[in-house]
Amino acid sequence: MSILILLIATAVTAVAMFAAGRATAAPALRRLRDAYTHAWHLAHTDELTGLPNRRHAHRLLEQRLAAHQPTTVALLDLDRFKSVNDEHGHHVGDQLLRHTAARLRTAVAAHGGHAARLGGDEFLLVLPAGTGDNAAVVADVLTRLEQPLTLHPDRYTVLEHVPRASAGIATTGHTARTWADLVRQADIALYRTKRAGRWYHLYQPGHDTESARVDPRSQARLRDLHRTPVSRPQPHTRTGEQP
Repeated sequence: MSILILLIATAVTAVAMFAAGRATAAPALRRLRDAYTHAWHLAHTDELTGLPNRRHAHRLLEQRLAAHQPTTVALLDLDRFKSVNDEHGHHVGDQLLRHTAARLRTAVAAHGGHAARLGGDEFLLVLPAGTGDNAAVVADVLTRLEQPLTLHPDRYTVLEHVPRASAGIATTGHTARTWADLVRQADIALYRTKRAGRWYHLYQPGHDTESARVDPRSQARLRDLHRTPVSRPQPHTRTGEQP
């Protein structure tokens, strides 16, 4: 709402200055353009990490689907993120999220894609789906993420941490007609990943009903993609998708 108010106020000012005379019209229009650019950036960027936010990711997916561009999405959330928050404080969790975002941005860009933060410890990767192994691309991104980093709980403490993530992967070409379908399929695959204790899982037709049957709460969970952080009770093996 505040962004909308900013745009309206700037537009009103520009119109008033334009009415006052042509000499002031150009600066007013420049200010209006700059204000719009700034407001658009605020509305489409995650404040903590600087990544595109949920709105921007959905916009990008809509554009790709409308253009019939083959697309792979991977829904990621961090393993043990809740324990980092609980044991060391939210400011350390924020450090971890910023490091994760920076690594995902670089790793995904190497494959011509985009990374976005949906909220909490949940990220979305948007990748062009080529003729190769889409799961292998996601595995490469996850591998690049898993490099030791240093966190600072306070001025005198150093915490060594290896970030790891679980992923659910979905690709256009199954039954996805909208961005919501595609993200929902990735969410179902992520649920299967966590249930099996694997690195990632690739969505296949028929997983919808199986997931709903295994966990009656899954339908409600899928309606709320903005999930709270989940900590896996057991360490996962880096085996990924199994045939």
